[in-house]
Amino acid sequence: MYRKAFLAASFVAFLLAFFLILSKTEEPARVPSEEEVVGHIRKFNASVSAIKSISCNVSSIGTKTEVVYIKPFRVLAVTSSFFGRKQAEVGTDGRDYWFWMRDFDKESIYHCPLSKISSTRVVLPMRPNLITSAFGVDEIMWESISIREGVACLTCSEDDLVKCVLFRDDKMTGVTHYRDGLPMMTATFKSHQKIDGFEIPKEVNVFWHEENASLDFEMKNVVINADEPPKIKMPNGMKKVSLIDF
Repeated sequence: MYRKAFLAASFVAFLLAFFLILSKTEEPARVPSEEEVVGHIRKFNASVSAIKSISCNVSSIGTKTEVVYIKPFRVLAVTSSFFGRKQAEVGTDGRDYWFWMRDFDKESIYHCPLSKISSTRVVLPMRPNLITSAFGVDEIMWESISIREGVACLTCSEDDLVKCVLFRDDKMTGVTHYRDGLPMMTATFKSHQKIDGFEIPKEVNVFWHEENASLDFEMKNVVINADEPPKIKMPNGMKKVSLIDF
């Protein structure tokens, strides 16, 4: 019995020594230089600049949202119940912005010039540029850049917000919008997928800091550069309410 115990203990000691030797001989992961990281970012920008339009479906609890983004500024997001009843619409044709919500005022559509949206009471989750940020298909613009251990943080101004993009291993991994130094919205790209040769996010988490609200979704039924993307225009037949005076 003692002989078996001795052999077992010797075998365990041998395994421990073996793994210790392996751990010591493993080389640390190479950290890319700043020049290499910037090169990856420029390559990423060249790729996504070829995306002229994208549409997809996003599902959450009890609802489904169809999103169309036609660069540079046209966006349409329509949310319906799983029974097909339209619940909300947010859109811009690049000139005007509008939204409609069944549970808020189903008889009226609220609108303003897109250039004036930051001066209205429109909540951040309904701003077109924050909607499209969550899809990670825009070119990365930056006024400043910091790189640490191969991870780049690139910041630029967007109206009354500051946008910070994280980039690592030739991918955009997340984006955060700040106001007055405080985080407002963070989109984290948890996984990616290849569609028609383009690598885009697949699983996304969006976190709204002030509301302490989080949403996980998957980009499905993705169509890139459709031959005839849908027309985006403000709906007719409803009372129009200016957000400038609201």
